[in-house]
Amino acid sequence: MSSVLAKTALAVLAGFETLDADALVASRAPNCIQTWAPSSCNPPQPRDNAQFAAHVAGLKSVMKGFPVHAKEVFESEKEKRVVVWATSQAMFHDELKDSSFTEEEWDYRGEYIFMFHMDASGEKIEKVFEFLDSKGTERLRKLIARARENRAKLGKTEAEPEWK
Repeated sequence: MSSVLAKTALAVLAGFETLDADALVASRAPNCIQTWAPSSCNPPQPRDNAQFAAHVAGLKSVMKGFPVHAKEVFESEKEKRVVVWATSQAMFHDELKDSSFTEEEWDYRGEYIFMFHMDASGEKIEKVFEFLDSKGTERLRKLIARARENRAKLGKTEAEPEWK
């Protein structure tokens, strides 16, 4: 994919590799809002750029990365929209893993659909809609909660946003 729309969408996904909040919001318009679904997995409330960056910082406190890789990219130049079918892998900090989950469980992998609504230039995202892996999201939340507990046991207690 070499279109501006696809490059913008894929640049955002690349930011998940290291959970770089700056990279993840760099391609967003100042008024960008991210919304999640389906409602069956109790997704977070919609978030603006600052709230999303705080969310990512909270994830980075327990993960070294959350690579998201596009399986397929669908774009509409006319609608200034890109839809990405993607997979992910949670890469928790090794010192935060414990035996309460197996190594396979700590190696969470998910599947997502992202819809990026772009501005007229195709270089700034005005709205993100992310369809979560409804089967795996609750399991991922348990892993994040356990990693946060283990982080606190190590004396790393600065406040982190919850994923709710």
